[in-house]
Amino acid sequence: ISASMGEAGSSLMVDGEVVAYYDSTTGGITDVVIPLRIASGKYPVDLSVNRTIVSVEAKGDFYANVYDQSPNTTTSDTSITALKLSGTSTTAKVYFIVNDNDNILEYGEKAVLVVHFGTPLQQYDTFKIEIKPPEGSSLLIDRSIPASLPSTSGPVSLG
Repeated sequence: ISASMGEAGSSLMVDGEVVAYYDSTTGGITDVVIPLRIASGKYPVDLSVNRTIVSVEAKGDFYANVYDQSPNTTTSDTSITALKLSGTSTTAKVYFIVNDNDNILEYGEKAVLVVHFGTPLQQYDTFKIEIKPPEGSSLLIDRSIPASLPSTSGPVSLG
């Protein structure tokens, strides 16, 4: 019964504001940073690349698993300019902000998922990011790019 209850609800939750990075060179949103934590009373989540799946739907394309195969890292610099990724393909990476040097997100620890879009998103574009942990329900993040974007590169709040 206890195992079934753990599977029924999502352990992951968004821990604050989802922030995008506007790149004035490309003229669009290139990266999204999603802060994550464990819901109160839920089980830890293994965020290892071979256990968790990150799916992305954007600009009419669906990517079944964009989770970067390089190891997750711990960082103290949480600025979006330090966390953003590069390249021409859609990819995702987890950075732990507070953890005990493993890939398990436990209660009291914090992490951010950074998703890089190979094709920059424009005003009014929508995207969906689904994080599928090995146990428990998926976490779906669904956002739209605002109509007004800054004239210079920098962060944009997506709520």
